[in-house]
Amino acid sequence: MDYLKDNNLLENNQLAEENKEQLLSIAQWLNIYAILSFISLGISLLSTILTYSRVSDFGGSAAVGAALGGGLFTLIIGGGITLLLSITIFNAAKFIKAGIVESNQGAFILGITKLATFFKINGIIIIVIGVILAIGVVIAILAAILGGFR
Repeated sequence: MDYLKDNNLLENNQLAEENKEQLLSIAQWLNIYAILSFISLGISLLSTILTYSRVSDFGGSAAVGAALGGGLFTLIIGGGITLLLSITIFNAAKFIKAGIVESNQGAFILGITKLATFFKINGIIIIVIGVILAIGVVIAILAAILGGFR
């Protein structure tokens, strides 16, 4: 990491004060986003637990079991992704703020790198969802053409 010592953007005041304020504002909003994501994950977990505790009210049919299994699967996958993204964005905010406040080039670059990682993961998720939706549309069109929806 010698390049951090040679090109010190923060200590040489090459970054204008207005830009520093904007970056601190971005870090604050990233923090708010992370906190809201953690709260959302907690609410999802709580609603899943409450649903499982009330399953006896709906009877013990296979459809109810399948729905609960799907809900648990969704919570595990979605919750894992949300937790990963929330931790990533929380760390990005923390390191960006530390880099600006303490004029620490290494922390600033680490924060920007974590922010880039957050957007890369989101991009991959969007691509995967788009591919799954496209496959679903193709299957639906083929089923309609072949008479599967009569």
